[in-house]
Amino acid sequence: MNLVERYIFRRMFEFAAIALAILTLVILTTQLLNHIGFLVESRQSFLTLVTLALMLVPTVLVAIAPFAFLVGAIVILDAMNADSELAVIEAAGAGPATYIRPVFLLAALTAALCFVVSVWVEPLANRKVRDIAATANADLIRAAVSAGEFKEIEDGLFISVDSFGAEGDLLGVFIVDRRTSERVSYIHARSGQLAPVKGGGFLLLTNGEMQSDSEPGKLSSIRFQTLSLDLFTYRGRMGVNYSPRQYRTGDLLALDPATAGPGFAPDKVAKEINRRFTDWLYPLAFAPLLIVFGGGARSIRSQQRVMLLGAALSGFLVRGVGYLALDGSGQSTLAALFAYAIPVCTFALFSVLAFGGGLRLRPGRDRRRNSPSPYRGGKAAVRGDRPANAAADGG
Repeated sequence: MNLVERYIFRRMFEFAAIALAILTLVILTTQLLNHIGFLVESRQSFLTLVTLALMLVPTVLVAIAPFAFLVGAIVILDAMNADSELAVIEAAGAGPATYIRPVFLLAALTAALCFVVSVWVEPLANRKVRDIAATANADLIRAAVSAGEFKEIEDGLFISVDSFGAEGDLLGVFIVDRRTSERVSYIHARSGQLAPVKGGGFLLLTNGEMQSDSEPGKLSSIRFQTLSLDLFTYRGRMGVNYSPRQYRTGDLLALDPATAGPGFAPDKVAKEINRRFTDWLYPLAFAPLLIVFGGGARSIRSQQRVMLLGAALSGFLVRGVGYLALDGSGQSTLAALFAYAIPVCTFALFSVLAFGGGLRLRPGRDRRRNSPSPYRGGKAAVRGDRPANAAADGG
């Protein structure tokens, strides 16, 4: 790229990076607010909160990076047109490649970032988020029973302990589970002990009884000597197993949904695979769209603003239709084809509109080759001397 192209690319890159940082911070704050109450109740450290915030970044980044690129390019093209920079560039004889190359280069970098994060980084981050939530849930139960009071640790789930033994054993454990309207369970045990494991823990109960009223008017009762309760089953937020979003891409492609267990329905697995391999296509689809709506200098500023607004609305519309197609891609082969076809066809259509009418990605050429120009007059033009033919004519 020449000096002007590097200048345009740097401005677009800087503004897109700023837009990406701001949008990530805003969305990340809303995501953390959904978890912060749970983390505070479970007495998690500030480091855990910071780790959770960092692990949520890849998911947010993949979703908003294409829009950050779109916004960054739109704002810079509008600013350059408002400051007459595009007009000066064209008047100097530079071709459309001067602003096309920076747009496509930034689109390619954004697409590469989305691809790497979506396929490799995001699944690992999602798995870490799940582990943090599981550990926080186990700590929440420990905090509840250590308080020595009857406490609701989530909607419909209550736990209480009468007293504590010399070695930290729980004496007189009572659990009520009313999270489902079809069944209410009551568990009472003489003693219990929390056994922490990585990512959660178990509640070991001894000498107790479990009752449930799965049918109206009928109460079933089971006495037990020892009962081990997986605290994951009392978490209710993310389920026992990892979901498809938390599986590595290679493992997900090799997964047999029929034997994968709960949460791995074939439609969910297919939808997640399609999402990972379509997210990165949208920055590339937005690039020719920007050239069609925002390329070239315009003398009427309001017209430029309308065109750039059209670029933004078109980009959001394309992404919205893509989300709709992706939502049904796990259940319908046609929807899956649409999920891939929407960004590809958008790129093809706007590329034809941008380059089919004589606009070419080529170096600029002097449009005033046959007219005198101060840019081609050499030293005489710089000094303000008259051209030789004027002197000969006595002008």
